[in-house]
Amino acid sequence: MGCSTNVYAPYRKYGTPERGYASVLFFLEDDFVHRFAQKRNLKSKTTSGGYEHFITDASVQFLDFIKSVLNLFYSRLKYDKELLQLKVTELLIYLTSRHPEVVAQLLSGHSLHKKNLVEIMEQNYLKYASLEEFALMSGRSLATFKRDFKEVFNSTPARWLKRKHMEHAQYLLKHTDFNVSDVYNKVGFMNYAHFSRVFKEYFGYGPGSVK
Repeated sequence: MGCSTNVYAPYRKYGTPERGYASVLFFLEDDFVHRFAQKRNLKSKTTSGGYEHFITDASVQFLDFIKSVLNLFYSRLKYDKELLQLKVTELLIYLTSRHPEVVAQLLSGHSLHKKNLVEIMEQNYLKYASLEEFALMSGRSLATFKRDFKEVFNSTPARWLKRKHMEHAQYLLKHTDFNVSDVYNKVGFMNYAHFSRVFKEYFGYGPGSVK
């Protein structure tokens, strides 16, 4: 079973020549797990030095659940978001009743790895990174990252990154010996034409005018 954002769970696969090996992996988003926990008033588990793991025989009830999940993915309904969410909820209900420590550890992962958003963005905004990668750096799911970003910066990540890139580019053009062809790559653009267009849209004049 996969864990929530920023929780790394190594595992080994064993099979036999006669029966082979089969697995079903569940990847759980932090926000979804926390909404589930809030509805049921569940608490996180304080942990240090990693996460516990266990091996247990599956009950008849759980095997029936797995079969229902597989049947869903073999049918035309496999892309129904609400149905998939119901299946994940069913999994969490099962774990809460049989293995509550697992859900408690999933909850603790969210707060345990959440990092200062201002520091993360100021230190990394010049990197070639997607929003998903910035969210991962900050210890958040993408949805939580966007929500926290709006609260902290009063802006969307895209607008904030554009402003930071343009301001840094303008600074480099004004106060260093870098020419335009050097600068666009340093502020996260893959080609000059795109950089020049965005720069002009932002400042009202092209980057060549600065020099």
